[in-house]
Amino acid sequence: MTSSASSSSRGRLRAFAPLALLAAAALAGCRGAQPLADPPPVPKVGPRLALFPLSNRSGGAAPTKAVAAAFREKLLARHLDLAPDEEVLRVLQDRRVRFTGGIDRETAKALREEAGVEGVIIADLEVYGLLAPYRFALTARLTSTTSDPTIRWLDAVAHGGADAPGLLGLHIVPSVEQLRDKVLDEVADSLVRSIRSPRPIEPCPDWGGRAPDRAYRSDLANDPARRSIAVLPFLNYTNRRDAGEVAALRLLVPLVASGVLDVLEPGVVRREMLSYRLGAAGGISLDDARVILELLDADLVLSGEVRTFEDAAGSFGAPNVDFSVWVLDRRTGQLVWSSTASASGDDGVWFFGLGKVTTASALACTIAKESTKRMLEDRKPLPPATPAGSPPPTPPPTSD
Repeated sequence: MTSSASSSSRGRLRAFAPLALLAAAALAGCRGAQPLADPPPVPKVGPRLALFPLSNRSGGAAPTKAVAAAFREKLLARHLDLAPDEEVLRVLQDRRVRFTGGIDRETAKALREEAGVEGVIIADLEVYGLLAPYRFALTARLTSTTSDPTIRWLDAVAHGGADAPGLLGLHIVPSVEQLRDKVLDEVADSLVRSIRSPRPIEPCPDWGGRAPDRAYRSDLANDPARRSIAVLPFLNYTNRRDAGEVAALRLLVPLVASGVLDVLEPGVVRREMLSYRLGAAGGISLDDARVILELLDADLVLSGEVRTFEDAAGSFGAPNVDFSVWVLDRRTGQLVWSSTASASGDDGVWFFGLGKVTTASALACTIAKESTKRMLEDRKPLPPATPAGSPPPTPPPTSD
């Protein structure tokens, strides 16, 4: 029995011998192997930027901190060089800056010198619909922190959960978070493309323009010497809070995209308004605008009044927008442009809702797009803007 048991044990040992040799070789290889090197860091896209806290223009309660955090994640995932929030907030708190819907010259200088940022991303939440069909709209811009803050990029995206419902509603977005991520992805991609290769952005590309119902245009609109414009908040005659600011934001998009005017940063304009206590009633009258023309270094000033700015109630309604726009000339005080437009999201829609506009922000964009196009139709583009953080272009040599 002993001899048989010993023979069986030796057989099992011989069977496991190859495995033991392999294990020993693996251990020896591990002892001699070098640790894997860390992958090289991914280069940052563009200059160092600051992301301002999100401004809520939705007319109601909205989780602005959660949206801002999601937007920051989208930007970091695209390798933008963002300054830490703590550094940006410290600069704002030291100067008691509470308004983050724009930036003035003093704040821009402080951020450039103390936080080392060359541009500021300013975002406004225009729509946050918590009930189905969900709606979400965001306007964002990149403004330089130079001595004269300049808008380098601006885009606005608005989507509804039922924009493209498809057969039996299979493509309806089932949550506002998914719709939020869709909009934020589009805005972040637009910003990265602009930093890499500045180019005009087509405002509200998904829908055609809504022509003004009435319009007046002066010959002064063709004068290339009148090249800078300040956009002021609109007088708000609606029940929606911040409708005047949203209407002004929607005019900013096609004005910047046109490439034929220098558009002043709204934060600089607001600072001058506050200095002289203008616009305290929530908008700017024609008399106020004439005063502001003397205060601002702008050739033209644009404002207006908004009478209707309503998103659809429920799944089957349509948004409605009604506002007027006017532009004044600084040198003469004359009216350069005025227009009035009223539109509904289901205008001209007959076949299964195709082409229906589902948010008031998107509808306002279509009006602003067509109005701006007609106002500036005979003007030539300005030289392309220098990206934030880049030196100004070198002028061509002159002959003696």
